[in-house]
Amino acid sequence: MKKISDRICFVSIDVEPDFGQKESFKGIENLENILDIFKKYNISATLFVTGEVFKKYPDLVKKWSQTNEIGCHNFTHTTLEKLNLSQREKELNDFFKIYSSLFGQNPLGFRAPRFVIDGTQLELLEKYDFFYDSSVLANYIPFKGYQGFKGRAPNTPYFPSRGNYLKEGEMKILEIPIATQILGLPFFGIWLRYLPLTFWKILFKFHSPHFITLGMHSWDAVPFSGKKSFNSGEKFLKILEELLSFLRRLNYRFLNGKKIFNEFKT
Repeated sequence: MKKISDRICFVSIDVEPDFGQKESFKGIENLENILDIFKKYNISATLFVTGEVFKKYPDLVKKWSQTNEIGCHNFTHTTLEKLNLSQREKELNDFFKIYSSLFGQNPLGFRAPRFVIDGTQLELLEKYDFFYDSSVLANYIPFKGYQGFKGRAPNTPYFPSRGNYLKEGEMKILEIPIATQILGLPFFGIWLRYLPLTFWKILFKFHSPHFITLGMHSWDAVPFSGKKSFNSGEKFLKILEELLSFLRRLNYRFLNGKKIFNEFKT
């Protein structure tokens, strides 16, 4: 595993239908709310976009690609455990067709819906020449279960083992894990909204890892009601901007998946 000498922050957005609403796309239609903040901090993020979003909003995706990397979030937002191998291949083939028609090349990075990944999928991604995956949830808080957490993994980028994708090994695809903070807390959308900003600032002053992942969903930045809606919309945008400013003061470099792969491939 490569030793990281400085502080790196992998920035990503899962671009998908709104939370719990397959036919609602307000987060996508208003994604510029997040991207404008990224531009302010000169950040090129990785947007893991579903094929359904590509199909519905090709002009928006092309616009986003001018300043950000576009990765694959499968064609539909279906968890992989519900798909057999042929169905998984169809998801990738359908995504490749629409991606290549827009960009004339294949995507480099993949993220599984809800972080549900396994060794079979990683081997399939190698077959399709993906450079990296970013689906492994490296750790998780012990008192709360999550379907995407399948066991502890390295908290920094690594090349997985074919025998156990949660360990370092010989595969050619780079795993950029969802790194977690102390207590297994993911630095990701819902957790950013639910835990006070002062909490994160204190935590990072106490422990500032060399590698972190800052992630969110397209729908975090639009107001919605009901389950998991706390601090959505404008409140989330304010939290995000303050966090980016804070991390910059801690001298983190903000990188997308392609740039991280290029740093770790040697």
